[in-house]
Amino acid sequence: MLIRKANSKDINSILDLWKKLSDYHEQFDDYMSLSSNWRKNLFEIFYEDLESRFSKIFIGEIDNRCIGFIRMEIREMDSVFKSNKTVFITDIFVEESYRGTLLSEKLIEKAEDYSKKEGVFTIKLNVNTQNRRAIGLYEKKGFIEVNKTFKKDINV
Repeated sequence: MLIRKANSKDINSILDLWKKLSDYHEQFDDYMSLSSNWRKNLFEIFYEDLESRFSKIFIGEIDNRCIGFIRMEIREMDSVFKSNKTVFITDIFVEESYRGTLLSEKLIEKAEDYSKKEGVFTIKLNVNTQNRRAIGLYEKKGFIEVNKTFKKDINV
């Protein structure tokens, strides 16, 4: 298994995995239902991420096949805070048949390495409260719960 920095040739494979991530999250909440032009829009976003100094995408491969990825970005906080930068993991996904292979743990370790290299010492992410498997992984890797996001659907 190889973990490497993604390049523009990987974007379509990452998009295929991201679609599976979205489909998986729909079981928890339909907020991940996709628009008709999601692929085009996300292709552009991922391409920009690959060019940005403040974003990184790493992929896990077996036999030159992308089986997982992690996407992260450096976010700057208001200058009123002592710690004004954080690495935020926006997406992480591993093909279902490769879960349990430690790939997700290795991808998180890649995020930790990236954070240290950039001089950023806090990593954050969001996770759906119903996604018990992911929560278990994050806790195993030393993440702690610090916030809760509340949602209310307004019927019009």
